[in-house]
Amino acid sequence: FGADAKGLVLSNYHDSDPLAFATRLATAVSILSSHPLIFTSLRDASFSLFRVDRSRFFVPLSLGLLAFFTLLALLVPDAGFVVSFTGASVGSALICVVPCLVFLRTVSPREHDNPAERRLLQALVLFGLA
Repeated sequence: FGADAKGLVLSNYHDSDPLAFATRLATAVSILSSHPLIFTSLRDASFSLFRVDRSRFFVPLSLGLLAFFTLLALLVPDAGFVVSFTGASVGSALICVVPCLVFLRTVSPREHDNPAERRLLQALVLFGLA
């Protein structure tokens, strides 16, 4: 364990271990079946974020996103790094960004007239994104 442990937990088991093989197979099935759902959500969110014409950019955006993430997977072979980075990003967003954005979006300045507090919440959003 320690420094000898690999980032991808299943890589720590021997290749001939039947339970590890079954787990690897189940993980592959899970990834292959959930990837279209996640990718579709990402693509739809990208259309909304960039405000581009869906009929014109559907294929280029789909291929571009797929190429980007495939290249990223080839360049970053350590799954532990990706999991750590994702966990840190999501943790920061859940702690700092999301609550502030929910408050800023749901409570109008007329209902809660404290400009200093609103500025502090905006600063926390920027801090969480940094």
